[in-house]
Amino acid sequence: KLWPSTRIILITPPPIDEAARLLDPYIDNLSGLPERTNESAGRYAKQCLAAAAECGVPAIDLWTKMQQSPGWQKAYLRYLLPCIHGTRTYDLCLYKVRT
Repeated sequence: KLWPSTRIILITPPPIDEAARLLDPYIDNLSGLPERTNESAGRYAKQCLAAAAECGVPAIDLWTKMQQSPGWQKAYLRYLLPCIHGTRTYDLCLYKVRT
């Protein structure tokens, strides 16, 4: 009631390039395994889409859409690096993925 024009859109995580994660880990990586996997990101994305459907809100499936591009592991840089949350560039990136 406080914000009647507010719209909620759920956005899945992007796919994970596991080879790149090994080259540039967020933390010291003694295991030799990526700290995140594309499989786990896919499970999270699936649950995100299920939650959106259950709540009746739209969702943007970055995980699936980005993997439809040939060479997505490198092409994702075109989408994500310029896409800083809360900027006009981010909005345009999401529009490109959604359409």
